[in-house]
Amino acid sequence: MAVIKMKDHIMEKEIAGYILAGGDNRRMSGRKKALLTYQNQTFYAHIKERMPAFMNVYLSVEQAAPYEALDADLVIDQYADMGPLGGILSGSLLTGAKINISLEEALKILEQHITRITDTQVVGLIEAVGRRTAQDLYSPIDQPPFARSPLDGYALRSEDSKGASPENSAELNVVDEILAGSYSPRRIGPKEAVRIMTGAPIPEGADAVIRQEDTDYGEEMVHIFKQVNPYDNYCFQGEDYQAGACLVHKGERMNAANTALAASMGYDSVAVFREPRIAIIATGDELRMPGEDLEAGQIYTSNQFLLAGRLMELGIAQMTTRKAPDAPAKVAACIKELAENHDLIITSGGVSVGKKDIMHDVAENLGCRKLFWRIRFKPGTPAMAFMYDSTCVLCLSGNPFGAGAGMELLVRPALSYLTGDAGFLAKEESAVMSEDFPKPSKMRRFLRAVLTGEEVRLSKGLASSGVLSTLKDCNCMIDIPAGSPGLKRGEEVCVRIL
Repeated sequence: MAVIKMKDHIMEKEIAGYILAGGDNRRMSGRKKALLTYQNQTFYAHIKERMPAFMNVYLSVEQAAPYEALDADLVIDQYADMGPLGGILSGSLLTGAKINISLEEALKILEQHITRITDTQVVGLIEAVGRRTAQDLYSPIDQPPFARSPLDGYALRSEDSKGASPENSAELNVVDEILAGSYSPRRIGPKEAVRIMTGAPIPEGADAVIRQEDTDYGEEMVHIFKQVNPYDNYCFQGEDYQAGACLVHKGERMNAANTALAASMGYDSVAVFREPRIAIIATGDELRMPGEDLEAGQIYTSNQFLLAGRLMELGIAQMTTRKAPDAPAKVAACIKELAENHDLIITSGGVSVGKKDIMHDVAENLGCRKLFWRIRFKPGTPAMAFMYDSTCVLCLSGNPFGAGAGMELLVRPALSYLTGDAGFLAKEESAVMSEDFPKPSKMRRFLRAVLTGEEVRLSKGLASSGVLSTLKDCNCMIDIPAGSPGLKRGEEVCVRIL
């Protein structure tokens, strides 16, 4: 059951079914019309079955409590004294919002509303690791900046080694020695060689290097036991990259390779985009921090650690975590404070339709219209989003796996929209089921699973959204489309890598 409130609004351009079932039901002796049964089904179920063309069907009622057992989206009649017209008016006032939408629609809405970070700062290379570059990095030099030796040996003219063998060695005069970091101005002439070490510049006149293992290691005179060809063991100037080449492009993440490239080009600092600042609020009167004593009915808060830990795994360093009671005014005040210096606020809990599902009231207290509420996937269906000024507030389920799935399906794309970094997006792969999953899925469903090679199996243990322990070994989620009759061993499925 979901209660659709005045701030929620039905999807733009949606053609929805709308069933009137409010009023005082006097002609039914107080019995609720929608709950009366016929042929073992409620009247509501019978009517909804006859409305297959509508993506969503809404039920207008006088109050939510009697209809909690129905799998229905409820619209509370705001004008009960106006009879059926009051129910129609209540529904008409809700047009414009996004309710019960697909995951893809929700992501499109987030992308449209989240503002990408454009602030930049110049930082040292080590501090830049993991950050996105705000500039193209062009090389001012060739790499290597000179022809160099790839090994320890002797630089020589290849023609002077012609016919050399262990039985018929070539004798060359050793006229100099070049170590890495040094340089010889001497030009090699006929029957001459220069002792050379790995990385040292190859002197003029030499067109090859013979490895020392193919010589007698001579210091004044060296015997060559092998013929070499022109440019054997010869690294050309600029063979790695040349001056003017753009090696790191704006928007790329400064991973180890890009950091090393920047250093090899001579950069000691780079311009990067400001890191995203993320806040997490776990809501619930029952929550206590680890280390505190638990009283009856209380539990330790774990969602804020699950979400914060996952953000850290994804490379988010600027983060604030809070715990708040089920008090709309206090949560709203917390959001106001955090929105001043955070780009994204993630909440867990309070998004369904229970007495303590307060995030609807929080949005209303802040004067915010919801971007969406309820997404057609499980777990985490009642996810919600709204904007407070320029900060997106993304509200996830309070169930551990509901929150975890929301992190993967909603938060990771939101981070990508915020930063422009596609690296935040989960990778999708095909896998083969190693076991059956016979349960039908009316709605799109994501299952905890373990991917090994090309096979995927379900995580061992309970699979309900309130269970945390089966997340431990989970490394992917199986994406089951709506309407699936179940999965069979050997069936190909789509998995999202965590």
